[in-house]
Amino acid sequence: MKLFSPAKINLFLAVTGRRPDGYHSLLSLVAPLAFGDDLEIVECSGESDQLRCDQPGIPLDGSNLILKAANSFRRKSGLDRHFEFTLTKRIPSGGGFGGGSSNAVCALRGMNQLCGNPLSADDLFEVAEELGSDCPLFLVDGPVVMRGRGEKLQPAPELADFLQERRVHLFNPGFFSSTVDLFRKMAERGKYTASDFAEKQLEDLMRSIQKGDFGWTMRNDLGKLLATKYLFYDTLFALLRKIGLSECAVTGSGSGAFVLSRRESDRKKMADLCDQLLDGEGFMIETRFLGNKDRLVTQP
Repeated sequence: MKLFSPAKINLFLAVTGRRPDGYHSLLSLVAPLAFGDDLEIVECSGESDQLRCDQPGIPLDGSNLILKAANSFRRKSGLDRHFEFTLTKRIPSGGGFGGGSSNAVCALRGMNQLCGNPLSADDLFEVAEELGSDCPLFLVDGPVVMRGRGEKLQPAPELADFLQERRVHLFNPGFFSSTVDLFRKMAERGKYTASDFAEKQLEDLMRSIQKGDFGWTMRNDLGKLLATKYLFYDTLFALLRKIGLSECAVTGSGSGAFVLSRRESDRKKMADLCDQLLDGEGFMIETRFLGNKDRLVTQP
């Protein structure tokens, strides 16, 4: 079985406080993309799982979320089944595009299908939540609002058609951003967005998406913190706005960023800007938002 493992971007991300368990409370609007990885899953007769990847530097041991997902699947299902995973990697690590979390949920879904769906939707959600805060969102095939530390999900399928009117351009600056470090700095600073204010901003954004104009309401609290460390972001966004592209932001905890556009002519402008800023260290990719009817299984 070959499955598509989509990247994601955060169109809105507010950090509204720190919880007693040490995690931070978030409010975020997330949307999956047509850009991503491919994961092939085959059941094997051995007594251990095997993971291969075409990209150097990706861990192939038990620290990889794909293999953690396999262990969790066996524990939850009670089945003693093992698998070979072949990952074709495109999503950059440490970019805020959700690659590792997406891979884990892709593996979880694939194993469940291969074994006759022994886990219910609720079971899959429980396992995904254990694997990581970003994992459950990839069980929703479309835009979704996240609350809590990521476990409270509100699907927003009404936004999908409007989002598909936009071209999505992803920027990977070529350096790694640590989510843990950013949240640690935020905890040290102790300044958070008021929950009521964030909810109102998100409500405005979702209303604006359906009107076709939403650049001005985008927010990413982690992106603001990251921009205090790297001048790249202020420079990038200033240049984008100068050429008429204001719908831009950091995604997740970075280091990746994105800009949305409508016109074919914007591609050349951004390619020139990419050459100017990235200097061969990163890359820019054009993609689109996944729609409600896009299939994630690419091959049986």
